[in-house]
Amino acid sequence: MSKRLLLHTGMPKTGTSAFQNIMAMHKYAQIDYPLLFRSGKIAHHELAYKLLHQGELSQDNALKSLKCYLDDHAALETILFSSESLIGLFGTKTWPVTEAISDLAAEHGYQLEIHLILRRMADFLEAMYLQSHRFGRLKMAFRDYIKSRCPWIDSLFQSVKRLACVKDLQLFTVFYHSGFDTNQYFEDVLGLPSGSLTGASSKLRPSSRFGMNGEILLANIDIFNEEYSCQLRRPQVIHALETRQLFSADVFPYTLYDENTWRNITSFSIQSALQAKFFEYAAAFQGSEYNAYRLTSLGYDELSRDAKNEVIRTFNLA
Repeated sequence: MSKRLLLHTGMPKTGTSAFQNIMAMHKYAQIDYPLLFRSGKIAHHELAYKLLHQGELSQDNALKSLKCYLDDHAALETILFSSESLIGLFGTKTWPVTEAISDLAAEHGYQLEIHLILRRMADFLEAMYLQSHRFGRLKMAFRDYIKSRCPWIDSLFQSVKRLACVKDLQLFTVFYHSGFDTNQYFEDVLGLPSGSLTGASSKLRPSSRFGMNGEILLANIDIFNEEYSCQLRRPQVIHALETRQLFSADVFPYTLYDENTWRNITSFSIQSALQAKFFEYAAAFQGSEYNAYRLTSLGYDELSRDAKNEVIRTFNLA
């Protein structure tokens, strides 16, 4: 079975958007990155939503659409779908969906491959909290958020081992360490010449992890507007943070973790992996050290007068 059907399932915050941007903008010989389930966007989030979040009828329709696509594109050697929302396949109740996709792929002469890139859970949860907080979707305190995600970690690790046993499925789990490059990884996976993806990625904007002042401003934009009687909008601030250095002194590494919270979630993740017999995760991240960066709670009182004045000058609020 030489033909391949690949599902890139994230996880989020592992360079997924940069990779998806490149695949959406470029064409590579014998590799199809379908428009199906993309709706004109860079990733196949529609596939994830239909398979995992919209009920059995939607799930059946998604599988029928996938079958029709495979019927109509039988000559393709490699088909790749990518969505970090497909990480939902790693759930205690969703493995039958994966079995159905695997059966469908095999019927059409394709080997199903699932590629999951895993970060250290402590880093991943901090990144996800910042993203959700940034867009105003989350009002929960960071420590409470970390506690609330522990059952999800258990479910993820248990499902990784369960999916590895699905018939006709090849599961690849790799670990996102410092220096890991998702585009370089997929160059190897897809058999592309060195630089095909990594070269294109150099033209994209860098990671959207903003400096500490930027995160504080976004977390407290309503308070800032009230203090200065203005109507600064979240998209304005995000655009400024992505395209310029809004805060001249915003260069110090920072963390939301106090050392105790970091050690607790790191220890929990290792123990959860060991209990699920997911020894690869434990081996990859055991012995990690706490980084004593500048600690922030994202409280508005941490935004200095100088930082506020820079915002006023940038957006002509005076």
